[in-house]
Amino acid sequence: FLIFSLGFVVIPAASWILVLMQSGGLQATTRAFDFFTTDGLLLSGQALNINWVITYILHLIDPAKYASIHQLDQLNRQITTNAAPWFLRGQSFYLAVLVIIIYYWKIKKKDLASFISAATLIFLSHHQLNKSAYEKHLFYVVVFMLFLYLIKPTKTNLALLILFDVMTVINLIFFYGFTGTGSLNRHFFSFDITVLFSLFYFVIFLWILVMYLKRKVLN
Repeated sequence: FLIFSLGFVVIPAASWILVLMQSGGLQATTRAFDFFTTDGLLLSGQALNINWVITYILHLIDPAKYASIHQLDQLNRQITTNAAPWFLRGQSFYLAVLVIIIYYWKIKKKDLASFISAATLIFLSHHQLNKSAYEKHLFYVVVFMLFLYLIKPTKTNLALLILFDVMTVINLIFFYGFTGTGSLNRHFFSFDITVLFSLFYFVIFLWILVMYLKRKVLN
């Protein structure tokens, strides 16, 4: 327990020191912590998540404030975080992180694999629930899942690795196209198909979270 506790402090501290040593590290660190004290930039930065769905709903129910879908060529568009109701500004993410940390601390074995599995789910929670989550942030989930698979090469972990990889690629392609210079046609009978995919992503997230708490995945 003592070794684990020291590692829980020393490793993050060493990581932040390495960041601060880089050129522009202090500015980058300050900007990162600003997200905890401000409302960030956007409710959803084109991440296929629940806030992207909420953004679409806000366009529908209050077009005077958020611009109507018709004005936006039937496409969902980003809105600033401070324009959204306060209870949609990342509180659900903080709650999810609290649940994961408590579960990890009370239930999970204190080893590297368990730590990485919890980190994977926290990053996935950020992508799905947090304010100013961007499409590229799902890449971190893939990286941590790859580490977990290398430590525990089970069929379930491989399936999750492939799933997260596919989800990341789809999210990027929708907004940047196959070459990174454009985007796909998101219209589906005058409906922005990314909203439907966002709901699908959110259901996947909820399923993984429940299965994690039941100790059936990310083990």
